[in-house]
Amino acid sequence: MPSIRAQITSCGHYSLADGCCLAGSARKSAGGYLTAAGTMRQRYGCSHSRMNAALHNVSLAELKRSLGKAAATPSVSLGGLLNAEANASWGKTFNDLAAQADATVHGLIAGSGNIKVANATTALDSEIHAKLHGEEW
Repeated sequence: MPSIRAQITSCGHYSLADGCCLAGSARKSAGGYLTAAGTMRQRYGCSHSRMNAALHNVSLAELKRSLGKAAATPSVSLGGLLNAEANASWGKTFNDLAAQADATVHGLIAGSGNIKVANATTALDSEIHAKLHGEEW
């Protein structure tokens, strides 16, 4: 199974009040930022949770380095940025989960070394969109 090692810096915060837990975080990693926030509310036996997270300007080259052997492609260099957002909400269980994720990648893939198309460069532009609803599991 692939694993990732990345240095993450900065801090998070949380608070508890009126049956509600609020949490937030901003972390610097792979040349970009991860921000996340969540709430959990418990009122009269009903609970509701919400989570939002985003990656901002994460370096594709740094991400590749962080993946180590899982991304070992010595004859290929990767550059550019990854941005992503994810949102989810659910009640007492995940049966009513509603989640959405969107990501964009803008970068370059370049060949190097002793391959047939050495020094060839290809643009890498991608958008990924996903939605999930609890009843679809």
